Amino acid sequence: MPRDTREVVEALYAAFFAGDPDGMVAQMADDIEVTFLGQGTFHGIPAVQRFMRFSAGLLRYVEFTIHTQIVDGEVASTIWSETATTRDGKPWRNHGVDVIHVRDGRVVALHENNDVRLVFERFPVKSRLHGGWKGLAFNTMFDGTFNALPRSWVERYGWHLLAFCRK
Repeated sequence: MPRDTREVVEALYAAFFAGDPDGMVAQMADDIEVTFLGQGTFHGIPAVQRFMRFSAGLLRYVEFTIHTQIVDGEVASTIWSETATTRDGKPWRNHGVDVIHVRDGRVVALHENNDVRLVFERFPVKSRLHGGWKGLAFNTMFDGTFNALPRSWVERYGWHLLAFCRK
């Protein structure tokens, strides 16, 4: 008999709190779709595992708090907040809502909604616009230099550069 939505969601968060990515994946269906707003959508367990490995080193000293959890049939919503330190030592504070869809005792979709302004500010996305030497030059020289500038210099003017990037 398949587990109900509440049991599956509780097991998913128990694994998250234990720092057990394999335990989280064990709650997921093979064709899982995971969306982290501002970071991407990942289809299937291998893609989710790659994302988990990538994101594992972004934050340290995470304090994650569940404020409210609502379960209705196959869907659960969890309102949360978190504080942490980024890998470069900056303070991190975010909040959001996870929407989790469970079918036949497995998570088939997880959509994490958060304040994406913080994600883009603290974890700039590497360019996928160019490959080869152009991508390497942009991601190492331009992106690195841009991120090293004081935020007060670039907050008003820096993000306009995104509007001029096209393939």
